[in-house]
Amino acid sequence: MKQKEGVPVLQENMTLATISFQNYFRLYNKLTGMTGTAFTEAEEFQQIYSLDVIQMPPNKPIIRQDNQDLIYKTEKAKLKAVARSDQRIPQARPSGVGWLWFNRKKKRKNRQIFG
Repeated sequence: MKQKEGVPVLQENMTLATISFQNYFRLYNKLTGMTGTAFTEAEEFQQIYSLDVIQMPPNKPIIRQDNQDLIYKTEKAKLKAVARSDQRIPQARPSGVGWLWFNRKKKRKNRQIFG
């Protein structure tokens, strides 16, 4: 790229030092952050950074419903169930039903086309 743009090509730079993310963050006196997954890794934060993790309650009640996983004998039965469940979701709400299946199907199709 440099040669193409008429910039002189120099010898590659040499890395003189590297630092891990853990050690980089330890350079700071104070660390703070917010994430939905830190609480499950509280032990790691304590071991690596000597930091406590606190869990704050949400400011609104949780409305998500965690339903049981559904397993189907055939792909056809699964697709019928996806279509039925998608019809029950109000149109104003976003829906990602069946995306994992779609991506797998797309990969399979690409494998057939490209070998």
